[in-house]
Amino acid sequence: MTSSDDRIVRFHDELTAWLDRQLDAQSEKLLWGHRDVARAVFNYLWYSHLQLREGYMHHGGKDYLDRITLNIPTPPDGHRAMIESDLAGHPWRGTLEAFHDHILVYADNPRHIRHLLPVMRFFKEREQPVVLLTRTEDLPDEVACEQIRPLYFTPMISQAVTTSGLAGISRELAAFTHTLLCYIQWMRPKAMICCDGCQTQYQLAAIYCRGLGIPAICCQLGWPGFIHAGFRQLPYSHFLTWGEAFSVLLGEASPLTGFHAIGRLEPVDSQGSHDAITFFMQAPGFVSSEEYHARFLK
Repeated sequence: MTSSDDRIVRFHDELTAWLDRQLDAQSEKLLWGHRDVARAVFNYLWYSHLQLREGYMHHGGKDYLDRITLNIPTPPDGHRAMIESDLAGHPWRGTLEAFHDHILVYADNPRHIRHLLPVMRFFKEREQPVVLLTRTEDLPDEVACEQIRPLYFTPMISQAVTTSGLAGISRELAAFTHTLLCYIQWMRPKAMICCDGCQTQYQLAAIYCRGLGIPAICCQLGWPGFIHAGFRQLPYSHFLTWGEAFSVLLGEASPLTGFHAIGRLEPVDSQGSHDAITFFMQAPGFVSSEEYHARFLK
């Protein structure tokens, strides 16, 4: 690619800078109770605003972004008390407290569950109880056993969610922010383990774990191609990578995280002819474009 082809990377960098400016001016609205959730809110908004790319490309670049104002509504007086009331007296509290001192494996979909199966097997063999937090019912047979307890993520839709400023920009974001706060606070897991790392829900869980002094560990699943905002300023206490080169590249963008090269969780298959290289590409609407996708295929 020539230098003129860096428009995609430049858009992502300038979207990051635009969001930083927008949120810096509203930092008091990025508290959930006493907890600073700015990193997770930024992450959610960065991904949801990737749709601005076409306007950026065709209608003025940085000036196009600067003409857009992002406003998070101000939460009502007493909103913090609503959060604390749920934490103290919500009817789900007793059920979740039963998972105290378990290892929390947070895997939101079947792909992440499959990737983290070796981790769950490791703890199962050592009779360390595991709770698997997920939104899928497509579970491997070995998961539902005495040592591995599935917990289906159910959003809490209380007054703390519906009246919040975050609900003014995304009710889903508000529900995840509140539900995960309560889940982590009630469970007090021994550690939280997830994979991939750029998902807002995993980052929220890591933020809450950090506030309680609980290790939050993320395992590398793929590679982003370039270190965009989803993989910067990561809130995990530890990130387990495929190799030292990945640790170095990710570590430069996330100084609060310890990066550890451990290799893949499962061995690479040595069978077969291995006479080709396969490229797995995400849809062009995400961090690429239709134009770049077509050029790559050509």
